[in-house]
Amino acid sequence: MAVGVDATLSPCWIQLRVRLPEALCSIYPMLRLFTPSLGADVHDRYFFPSIVQTLGYGDTETLLLTAPPYFFAFFVAIGIAIHSGRKNERCFHIVVPMCVSAIGQIIYISKTRTGPRYFAMFLMTSGVYAAFNLVMAWISSAIPRPRTKRAVAMALCTGLANASRKIPPLWIYET
Repeated sequence: MAVGVDATLSPCWIQLRVRLPEALCSIYPMLRLFTPSLGADVHDRYFFPSIVQTLGYGDTETLLLTAPPYFFAFFVAIGIAIHSGRKNERCFHIVVPMCVSAIGQIIYISKTRTGPRYFAMFLMTSGVYAAFNLVMAWISSAIPRPRTKRAVAMALCTGLANASRKIPPLWIYET
């Protein structure tokens, strides 16, 4: 048992208390907490049909135009995940798609024509989904041993990622 840890705690809480001060177990959950909160994930989950509706189409056409960016994002995410696994590299496979998403958001904001704005929507969704899927793989490969340390880091990342997706609706909608 770790020195200075209360013996009445369960083994899970003991591991959390021992591992939390370690740098890797604190940095990666923060990465997982703040990257979805930058607005990329929020626009996809809550506002994307409204964003597509700004193209000027009716309700049915808007919903039909919402699906292709997600299909494209699915295939891009699979391709980037396969390439990341083959190259055994995670950092640039996360950073580059997030930059692509940021470029898509800049194009969407700066253009007024329908074609460039719809193309920007493809960039926004593909960048977001390709990057966020790799964060857990990065954490798992960055903290290989001991298994308890990896388990605590992954649990913190999953919990904080879920919290980051529940908090923005509380800011946006009045209760």
